[in-house]
Amino acid sequence: MDHIRSRRNRLLDYLRTTEKFLGHDRLKVTELYYNPLGRAEDLEFLELWNSTGKAIDIGGWTIDGIAFTFPDGTMAQENEVLIVAKNPELFRAEYEPTTVQVYGPYEANLDNDGETLRVKDAGPAYPATVDILKYGVDGDWPRNANGLGYSLELTAVHPDRDNDMGYNWKASGELGGSPGRIPGITSETYFKRGDADGDGRVNIIDAVEILRHLFRGDNDQPCKASLDVDASDAIDTTDAIFLIGYIFGLHERSIPAPGPRECLATSSALCEESICQP
Repeated sequence: MDHIRSRRNRLLDYLRTTEKFLGHDRLKVTELYYNPLGRAEDLEFLELWNSTGKAIDIGGWTIDGIAFTFPDGTMAQENEVLIVAKNPELFRAEYEPTTVQVYGPYEANLDNDGETLRVKDAGPAYPATVDILKYGVDGDWPRNANGLGYSLELTAVHPDRDNDMGYNWKASGELGGSPGRIPGITSETYFKRGDADGDGRVNIIDAVEILRHLFRGDNDQPCKASLDVDASDAIDTTDAIFLIGYIFGLHERSIPAPGPRECLATSSALCEESICQP
């Protein structure tokens, strides 16, 4: 295995430093929801990132494995993240995307046992493979992404990141994944529920901070999304009560993700600053 990894690394170094390979338009698969919870195949999606460093025309590009073709004239802006969904209408209802383009549908299903996906350009002669992903369910591939409600997410996303190896992937921190959000690529902030004052700890002071916000109108919290402790999409006294019960063990319910020991991305306008680092 070390020998194979060494050869792959030498090849990647060659591709990085060989002029004829530089500048080729690329899309990289960075997230894959191949086996949704309850085998609800219509929630499948792929996330792709334009890693080229410029806007590119991806009209006519295809994804082998799911039999999908981007419509003519489709543009991917520099660093843009795109979603290809099995059922775009259902995807929009589930995730309510506001800043990401959603394409689809596609006819085939992502194989729950793993398969090979090839992203090909619309070359004038023979379409070139610009990305290839051979995902699986065994070995280094994260098991929680296989039917337990989590997606596959590429770690440390970079144009040269090898996304064909299972150890470079992780199961998403959120149920259903985080389509359209890539740490270090997209504009987003990070938070955890309950850390109302953003000091990195969750304690009784945070419950007081929630009450200050509600009854005194204090709005100096760096990320108000952290005040929504029970994930009800509303900030009210039940959040303070829930947090107090959690701190003192008055109930057995855990704080919904991202909990006190987690740190996840959010695109919510309620979170102006990150209060943790993933």
